[in-house]
Formats: sequence, structure tokens, C-alpha cells
Amino acid sequence: MQCATFVLRQAITVVIGDEVDDHPVWQCRRLVENEPPFFQASLQWVHGNCKNCRTPRHAMSNAALARHSWLNGLSPMRKAFTREPRPDAPPLVRLKNYITPLGLQRLKDEHRFLLFKERPAMTQVVAWAAGNGDRSENADYQYGKKRLREIDRRIRFLGKRIDAAEVVDPEAPRSGWSAERVFFGATVRYANRDGTERMVSIVGLDEVDLDRHQISWMSPLARALTKAGPGDVVTLRAPGATEQLEILDVRYERIPMEPFIEPPGAESALHARAGG
Repeated sequence: MQCATFVLRQAITVVIGDEVDDHPVWQCRRLVENEPPFFQASLQWVHGNCKNCRTPRHAMSNAALARHSWLNGLSPMRKAFTREPRPDAPPLVRLKNYITPLGLQRLKDEHRFLLFKERPAMTQVVAWAAGNGDRSENADYQYGKKRLREIDRRIRFLGKRIDAAEVVDPEAPRSGWSAERVFFGATVRYANRDGTERMVSIVGLDEVDLDRHQISWMSPLARALTKAGPGDVVTLRAPGATEQLEILDVRYERIPMEPFIEPPGAESALHARAGG
């Protein structure tokens, strides 16, 4: 079966070629229909084809597959691969993305930089490289496409993190019991059994900076400290060790954070220097 699959993949490359994304529907239908019936049936059995244009799906990118499905009035995914939700299934719990105002601003700055500066600059590079000959052996084109995919993934990730963000200001006034207990945004000073004192600030998942002693609110240390106050002794359970920690002080103050800085090697920076 592996040998047959390999032969079929090689045949697909010969018939369709590498530039599957750019061929029109009528052309791909004509190319594959001219092949022997056994070849067509084998392609459909091993890989599955677009029903109208019969383009081998494995040779198409996600964008090309979606475009072909739209042009041919088909769903981009077969019904066999979809799963209906169970009526008795528990609802999905969406994890809250607690974050400080400075941390959220840093995510927004990076998202804006990638969306409006870095991606357009990389798109120009890809367009320039596409006009320099065979794309299959064009290193500039291949690197540019790879870099574009990385940028798009990062943009989607940042967008989801920003949408799910719940801002908690460490400087917001607190009163009563919560002002003396450890929660998100607290700066805690504690000591271990040997009397060694340390200080940490509890921040969001996207704000962790160990050099500044800023730890995630989901870390084992932050979970051990949560809801404790000055004078309390908590137990930190780490892999292979258990440690007793005494809370010395709890404060809520501004947590310094590095702002987002555009990378000096970014494509948009290179374009700006070239244009200047």
C-alpha cells in the first residue's frame, strides 16, 4: 500500500504540478479527466477528490481547498468528519485570560504591528519573489510564504488572547479582606524554611517575566499563595519536593512591564531603512 501511495503521489505531481493553488477549475478537471480510469479511481480512494473539479485534496493547501469548495458549491469538509455535539455533554468552560492593563496594551501593540506593518511588508516580498521564476526552487518565495503563515498564526493567537482578556488593575483600590490577601496582581514577599526571602508579582500567562520575578497566576507557586495573608504559612507542592512558605507582606501596586518593541530585523524595519 505504501508503494502504491508513493506512485500515486508522484503521478499527481506530474499531472497537476506544484502550483495547485493557481490553476483554474476547468483546467484541473481537464487534466485529471484525461487520465486512465484506474488512476482516477485510485486517486479518489486513497486521497479523496473535489467532486466537481477532481483535484486531489492532499495536493491542495487549506486556502485552495476552501476556494475550490466555494467555487463548486461544496462544503470544505466532508460530513463524515464532522461530529454532532452530544445533548448530555457538559458545556465547555472558557478559561479566563486575566491580564494587567500594561500587559493587554503590549498584546495590542504587537497585534497592530503584525497586522498593519509586518504582514504588508512580507506580502510585498512574496509578490516580488513570485515574479522571479520557478517558485518550487525560489528560496525567497518559499521563505516568504512560510513567514506569512507564521505571522498569520501569531495574529490569530493574539486576537484570541485579546478577545478573552479580563483586565485586572493591580493599582485599583481594594478594601476589607481582599486588600490583605493574595489574588491576581498582588506583589508578595515570602520566606522559606531557611529564612530566605523572595518577592514575586502575580500576573497573566502572557506577562510572565522571571527576570522581573513576575509569575503566572496559574503557576504552582501562585496557586499556593492565593488567598493567603501576612503571617500565614502555605505549602508549595513541587515535583519531588514540598516546601513551607510564610507570607510576610502583600501589596497591590504598579507592576512594571517591558513594552512591545518592534524587532530590528523585522521586514517592515528593513523596508523603512531602504526607503529612507
